[in-house]
Order: sequence, then structure tokens, then C-alpha cells
Amino acid sequence: MEEWDVYDASRNLTGRTVRRGMDKLQPGEYHLVVDVWLLDENNRILIQKRSCRKKNFPGKWAQSAGGAVIKGEDSFQGCIRETEEELGIVPDMQKAELATSFIRHGDTIVDVYVIRQDSLPDKFVLPADEVEDIRWADVNEIENLLQQGQFVPTVMEGLQAALQNNVTFPPEEDVIYDCLLLGIVKSINTTAAVRLTPQRHRSSGSNLSTHKPSPRLVARLRELSLSDALAKARILALAA
Repeated sequence: MEEWDVYDASRNLTGRTVRRGMDKLQPGEYHLVVDVWLLDENNRILIQKRSCRKKNFPGKWAQSAGGAVIKGEDSFQGCIRETEEELGIVPDMQKAELATSFIRHGDTIVDVYVIRQDSLPDKFVLPADEVEDIRWADVNEIENLLQQGQFVPTVMEGLQAALQNNVTFPPEEDVIYDCLLLGIVKSINTTAAVRLTPQRHRSSGSNLSTHKPSPRLVARLRELSLSDALAKARILALAA
């Protein structure tokens, strides 16, 4: 049974642990998870289809790998273990960056790692109880999956921060990606859930911060449907 270390709001270990599915976190307590996003040289993102046996979001597409950091680990070690467990590969941590950290669901500290994984096997060893399938996708493909209800919405905030901090897109993709963010906000029916000015957190002791969308973006959200935003983006791209 998984056992998690308990942290306070400043990411200090409290000395307490909880057992997954057995014990509850108290107000002001947190546990640590990692979201892992693997990118290739063309800025394509490796996404996984969650096993239909999973309790949460069965059969949905999600980040490359991820999960709870267990007792005695830090998030760096958790990133390696989760990637090995779910994809059967050792991530190249020399090319890994802790892109951002944020609070999810009020009691979960999420560390988001983006990794340039230049060397990947032709075949992955996927655990049937964890991962059903994997594929490479660009941001437009992920947007389509999200709109179709086939992508886990709660991991998109981490992807947004990872891409904004670590990937340089061609100008036309920059515009389209901005519109993708509009769709993410609309799909989860909140403007506060997506932080559009993420800060980098390079050490495990960094303070967590929350940023709300700018008034300009909120105004755009109210004015544009996602289809209209994407259409506008493509016009701008052609003019760029």
C-alpha cells in the first residue's frame, strides 16, 4: 500500500504520513505528486491513455507519466520512478526541468517536469493496469482530445506552464496555443484555475504562488468561443 509524506503549505515535511485510500489529510496538509511531460526534438508531446481499470479518468488521455511521490522520496526521485513504472523507460534527468509547482484540489502539491527525451525505444513496456496506449501529439491534437472529452482536464495547467517555460513555438503556433488556453479555461468553467503567468520553481523549497488571468484575457474569454478563437488564430498566423 502506498504511503505518502505529509507537507505543510511551505513544503516542509511535517513528520506525518498517510496511507493512500486509508488516511485523510487534515486542513493545511498536503501530499506531493509529479506530472511528467516528455517532448521530442519537434516539440511533440508523449501522451498516455489511462487504463480502463483506473478509478479516476479511466480510458482518458493524459500526461506522459505521473503520480504520487511516496514516503522517503523527493519529486525528482518520484519523477524517475513514475516514468519507469508507467512507460518502462528511464527519463533523461540531465535534460529535465522542474517547470512549475502549484496546488491542485486544495491538498496536492504538483511538481511539473518537462523532459527532452531524445532517445526513446521503438516499443514501450506498458503496465496493463496503468497505461492502455501511448502516442505523440502536438498542441492542436491535444486540444481536439480535450474538446471531445477524451483528455484529463486537470493536468492541462501543468502542460501550459511547461510549454510556456520550456518550448519555443513558431509564431503561428504561439497564437494557436494561446487560443488553446482559452478552450481549457472554458472547458473547466473557471478562469482562476488556469495561471497564465506561471513562475519557475527550481528548488523543492520554493514557495508556491497563484496567478489569475489578466482582465484582458478574461474579456477575451467572454467574447470568443473556442472555434472563433482558433479561426482568428489561423488568420493571424497566415498574416504573420
